[in-house]
This record gives sequence, structure tokens and C-alpha cells, in this order.
Amino acid sequence: MRSLVLIIALLFMVLLAIACEEVLPIFDPGNLLPPAIVVTTDKLVYLPQDTVRVTVHNNSDSTIFLEGCNPIYVSTSTDTGWATAVMRVCVWEGFAITVLPHATYEEQHEASIFNELNRFMVPVYHGCLPDKPVSQAQCASMEKIVSPPFVIAEKP
Repeated sequence: MRSLVLIIALLFMVLLAIACEEVLPIFDPGNLLPPAIVVTTDKLVYLPQDTVRVTVHNNSDSTIFLEGCNPIYVSTSTDTGWATAVMRVCVWEGFAITVLPHATYEEQHEASIFNELNRFMVPVYHGCLPDKPVSQAQCASMEKIVSPPFVIAEKP
């Protein structure tokens, strides 16, 4: 009887070890690292007279590229979702803006130009040829990064 209990306990431990091997990668701390590219604002609530500071953080080990004339777009909350618009009207797209690894790009805008609930959207390009407009830089890929929403409050 004692041998049977010992065999069952040993079998249970082996099965438990196998189950843990399959579950542990899900909880890999490496998956908890922050995103490589992040768009932030300096605050979440602004008054109309404030200045909104938006920053693109390149936490990656690779150079990224932003659109030359209009690198940051604004998205406004609507009844049907987010409506995205340019921040500047451009005659020419301009040369891509280079953001080196572990560097940032920042812009400032007056809060009074925004609606009540907004967020920023930034098209980020990877693997581009330098010193060219994005449309001619033969970029390998593009991803859209959005900031957390921010609010323009009427009164403090």
C-alpha cells in the first residue's frame, strides 16, 4: 500500500512539473517590458489656456522615422469612435524625422485648439532610408501608435 501511495505521489509530481513547464512561459517577466515606442502627453486634463506637450518615446534599439511635415495627428472622440485629423496642412510632406534609439521627439500645442476628449496618433515607420520623405524612403513597415486620451476641461 505504501508503494502505491508513493508511486501515485511521484506520478502527481511529474504531471505537476509538466503542467508548470507549459504554464510558466505565459508568466514570463520579459513579456512585462514596456512597449518599444510610446506616445504620451504631459497631463491627462488641461484647461483651454494650457499647453499640451506630446512626446514620442523611442525605447527601442532601432532608429524610427516620423512623417516630415505632420508627424503627429489628433483623434477626437465622436459618437461613432475616433475621428483622426492632421495637425498641420502641408504643401510638401518634408523629409522624414529621424528619432534615434532611446531618444524622444516632442511637440507643443495650445489646448484651446482641441475638443473636449482627444488622443494623439503617430504613424511610426521602421527600416527607412535616411534623408528622404517617407513616401520615398522605402520603409520596411509602419505602425500607428496612440496616446492615452486627454481631456480639455472647461473650468478647474
